[in-house]
Amino acid sequence: MIQKHLAHLTLALLTSWSANAAVVASFNDPSPSPASPDFILYTTPTGQQVLGQWSWNGPVLQPITLNIPIRNKVVTGVFLNMPLLSVGGAGTIDLTDMRGNVIVHIAFDKGFILAGNTGFGASPATGSHVTISGPGIPTFSNANFAFKFDRTSRIAANTYGIDASFTCGY
Repeated sequence: MIQKHLAHLTLALLTSWSANAAVVASFNDPSPSPASPDFILYTTPTGQQVLGQWSWNGPVLQPITLNIPIRNKVVTGVFLNMPLLSVGGAGTIDLTDMRGNVIVHIAFDKGFILAGNTGFGASPATGSHVTISGPGIPTFSNANFAFKFDRTSRIAANTYGIDASFTCGY
């Protein structure tokens, strides 16, 4: 069903990644099911909006385990904060520790639904001006990110829950 609503929004999956690309950070999907999702996709008559949400099982926040190959480090107890944004619009993604300290900050001019509706992301190829920064890592201004959507479940009339894993790099 989500494919029907988003079929017209396609983009080659991070065409800017080359054989030389490096991963700055990634996590695997911790969500138990699409009915209690990581991501919420809202469809509206004028377009789609995406919200990075990390609360299921009531008000309990479920942290992720973040792999940071560039620092050769795995960080547990990480939270994702991505405010509601319109597809094609600018936004930020913050991965923080339990005290709210930023571990990785991502800023971008445009975010897109990726080819085949299998994810949400941005890359230099889209003119998105993706920047990745954070304490202990250099600032990457020619960067990219992608959320891969695995399973979807309709939560309400125009709202879908989506399981998502994440990678950002340069």
